[in-house]
Amino acid sequence: MLIKGQADLDVFKKMYGIDGEIVESYRFGIYTAAFLLGYYVFSQNIVIEVLKKWRFVSTLAAVVSGVYFIYRAYGIYYSHSSLLSTWYANLFTYCMILAIFGMFAAYGDKKNAVTEWLGKISFPVYILHIPVILIALSLLQKTELAIGVQYVIVAFAAYLFTPLVAVLIEKIPVVRYLILGISIE
Repeated sequence: MLIKGQADLDVFKKMYGIDGEIVESYRFGIYTAAFLLGYYVFSQNIVIEVLKKWRFVSTLAAVVSGVYFIYRAYGIYYSHSSLLSTWYANLFTYCMILAIFGMFAAYGDKKNAVTEWLGKISFPVYILHIPVILIALSLLQKTELAIGVQYVIVAFAAYLFTPLVAVLIEKIPVVRYLILGISIE
């Protein structure tokens, strides 16, 4: 893309979420860092074992930081960049991720037909959940619904539609390869 002047540079920055004004719920830097941490760090068994050992401490930190986050953020649109870029939002997110990993390593490592299926589609869900959330957010952004109702709708959309989209994409070999990088068999 050829950037001719400051106006073009501003549009370019907004398109890619650099300043968060157009694409408020997607910040390339933090999501890329989280993705790489998930892929390279949290996929290591030794890291999961440490999180399992410290699960109660991380859960306490998640609860305390979550209460503080709710106290500070109550009434603010939850996907707005002014909220997403605060230290307390990021602290709560980080603590909650560590707590979830630790608790599930200790208590959620059970196998049945549902967990086997979820394990099979976990990579596509991991890749596709952000676009599904962004679509839900964009559809709700101009509504007059209460923030709590919007939370429920976005959560419902993420938990229902992301696995459905993942299953549909996996059924179409060319699309599966182009979007997920899973080779055509």
